[in-house]
Amino acid sequence: MKLRKKKLEFPKEIQEKCDRYLSRKTLEITYLNGYMMQFTGTNISTISPHKILLKSKEKEVIILYYGEHLYDEELFFINNTKNGCSFQKLRELVVNYF
Repeated sequence: MKLRKKKLEFPKEIQEKCDRYLSRKTLEITYLNGYMMQFTGTNISTISPHKILLKSKEKEVIILYYGEHLYDEELFFINNTKNGCSFQKLRELVVNYF
């Protein structure tokens, strides 16, 4: 069985939304593409989500975003998949944390 890795492009509309609403002078935002691993000869695949890295001098947060590969395209996860939130809630958390 072979694995095939397929790069998933980071959605431009989400990147623009983050740049517009999450940007701060002291905050660095980095976007990392997700990817899909497909097991050839099967109908099994796994998703590595897109990542948004928010970094200031003293703090760092990783936001996971699955986009169209999750039942709710508007969910963002902070550091793990247990803490799903909307973009509005994410925006509030960033304002309060950074």
